[in-house]
Amino acid sequence: AGRDMTWDESESDLTFNDAAYIKMGDSDDLTIGHNATNGFITQTGSKLTIGPTSSHAVELLYGNAVKFSTVSNGGLIESATADAKLTIKSTAQDGAPSIELISDDADDNADYWRLRADGGGTAFQIQHYANGSWEKGLECNEGGAVELYHNNSKKFETLSGGARVYGDLSLDADDRKVNLGNSNDFQIFHDGNSRLNYGGGGNL
Repeated sequence: AGRDMTWDESESDLTFNDAAYIKMGDSDDLTIGHNATNGFITQTGSKLTIGPTSSHAVELLYGNAVKFSTVSNGGLIESATADAKLTIKSTAQDGAPSIELISDDADDNADYWRLRADGGGTAFQIQHYANGSWEKGLECNEGGAVELYHNNSKKFETLSGGARVYGDLSLDADDRKVNLGNSNDFQIFHDGNSRLNYGGGGNL
């Protein structure tokens, strides 16, 4: 009682009351229904596939506006009223949300990349898996340094007053210069012969 379905011939509608469910499968594997609060589709025991069999999109709406749709090569997130965004939230204490990017059929370690916010919420990283474990390529620290890595070894970081290099700083060709001063008064460069050039007033 109270969990009935009704056929309305005048409207050609089959109406299910709250908590009257459609169940399919030998073990009621697929359930479709509404429980007076939410509508739902649940599937147990195997995957649930939603989509057309022909070349047409599947769309998800919010407030009667399309927010996500499938396209021929993936998915599209869109917004006509604000910045379009994808939010990934970890609800675990110190959970670390991430987006993994996998290329070339995932047939070797170098195909794996990810964007990751660490569990403490203090740093954002671009990581790779080329050496068989996740390693940092770039790290942005909350309210602090941006760091660049080579083979998981830090080589450059920004500081409150400038920047720091770890290791050698190389210029790609002769005649490339290190310029110092408001008018490039002091130059260090190599033109085939060692060269130190000072063209400003004052002492050297």
